[in-house]
Amino acid sequence: MASSSEAYSMFETWKNLNTPLRVTIMECDKSEIVVSGRIDVLDKESEQIEFSTVDREFGMLDVGEADFSIEDNRVVVSRKDAEWLVFEVDLEE
Repeated sequence: MASSSEAYSMFETWKNLNTPLRVTIMECDKSEIVVSGRIDVLDKESEQIEFSTVDREFGMLDVGEADFSIEDNRVVVSRKDAEWLVFEVDLEE
């Protein structure tokens, strides 16, 4: 388990370096969604990340009231064992 400040530090680094990321969105009883793109805006106060793909803005990803796990080039955001966001550096881009 990592602190939210550690996770936000990694998000901020990725945003500033314009790092290509792959985000996997998993919710109970829903199909998994995988998108590739970059972090455009990191709003710590509202606990949201604006993410855009190559073609368009994907939207805001809510990371509030969550637990964080940090691994090499990867941050896992989990909320109430019902929703997960996996941010990882896209090494294929």
